[in-house]
Amino acid sequence: MKTTSPKSWVHFACWRGSFNSIIRSNRVIGIKRERSFIKHGLNANAAHTVQKMFMRLPWSILPDDAVIGYLGGDAFLVLLVQSDDQGVPVLDVFAKDLIQKVSQSYFVDGLTLDIGCSIGVAMYPEFGTDAVTLIKNADMAVYQAKTAGRATYHFYDGDMGRRFARNVRIETRLRLALQSGNLELHFQPKVDLTTERCVGMEALLRWNDEELGMVSPAEFVPIAEQTGIILPLGDWVFEQAFRHILEWQAQGITVPPIAINCSAAQLKRIDFLPKLLALLDKYQVDPSLLEIEVTESILIEDAERCAELLRQLSRLGMKLAIDDFGTGYSSLGYLKDLPFHYVKIDQVFIRNIIEDKKHAALTHAIISLSHDLGLKVIAEGITDIHQLIMLQDFGCDIGQGYLFSKALGANSMGSDPMIVALNEQGSED
Repeated sequence: MKTTSPKSWVHFACWRGSFNSIIRSNRVIGIKRERSFIKHGLNANAAHTVQKMFMRLPWSILPDDAVIGYLGGDAFLVLLVQSDDQGVPVLDVFAKDLIQKVSQSYFVDGLTLDIGCSIGVAMYPEFGTDAVTLIKNADMAVYQAKTAGRATYHFYDGDMGRRFARNVRIETRLRLALQSGNLELHFQPKVDLTTERCVGMEALLRWNDEELGMVSPAEFVPIAEQTGIILPLGDWVFEQAFRHILEWQAQGITVPPIAINCSAAQLKRIDFLPKLLALLDKYQVDPSLLEIEVTESILIEDAERCAELLRQLSRLGMKLAIDDFGTGYSSLGYLKDLPFHYVKIDQVFIRNIIEDKKHAALTHAIISLSHDLGLKVIAEGITDIHQLIMLQDFGCDIGQGYLFSKALGANSMGSDPMIVALNEQGSED
């Protein structure tokens, strides 16, 4: 087994040359790029010790002719030469064994470190006939493995390259859209299922790009989260929502509370609350007009700090909701211990609530348990009258979806029937 450590482009170029000479022997090559999750707070000596340990420990399971390279940072590479009768199943075994070998605790400089890895595989000659192409494609496969939940492996395929190219294009165009103001906020009414009156709205991003056309938030928001664009994007959403509230108030339009979804990256920022308070003060917006929606994942990732932040927001008069409840970790302990006001049932349950008895039973159970804890329940994605009737029978409090209204542009508020009815009700009161 050969081990090499290219620490500069010069050394890497030489190492890559030998790599290419192996490829020219017309044998299948599997590349694995390892990523160990070493905390950034680790000092340089400890990090170096972990890297050396990592270079020694797992490679005993690999064949003698495997070539191992350390690419720098937390990136490693393995070159495997396979015979014609070997294929993907053999690489499956290697990948699983490597993950199992690497994913363990290491005691370094008085610290116990839990280290794992994700693996990407690119096959010669299907997905590259030279080192640069194979490494690039293996890197994309690593990225896909990490996206799938880390501590797993992924094989590069042709579609992955096309998806990666589109993602890069979306990232580039999204940065431009944010700079040029080529984004819009639309607002979908939330309706009391007893009175069928509007009791709030959810702010939803819309993006119609000159080159890409309409891009769904389901596609561009995950890319924004992965690339860090979500932070300035989140700031833009808050400020734009507050501007619209001022515009509506200036037109004499009664404004119901606006719900804004916050990502884990936003809530983890130390300056999240100071920035939010500064915007509220700048636009003189009453905090009671703001609802913050968070997903369950943030409660797992940084529970203690997140809990304190949520308590501060609640004390300021903002309402809090757990979004997409039922699709993540779904711990009722969070509902009991944290100052939430609403639980939002994900539309995946509502979509099949009529046809799927299990979805109906889960929805009913969530509503009952939430009520027992003093929380109101919001069902999203209601599209037909049969869903509405069932949710009303279950005692669901609030709903939103195309049955009531699509998301409205900011300029439509004065003429929308639900908002008009809300204002008429306010004038009667």
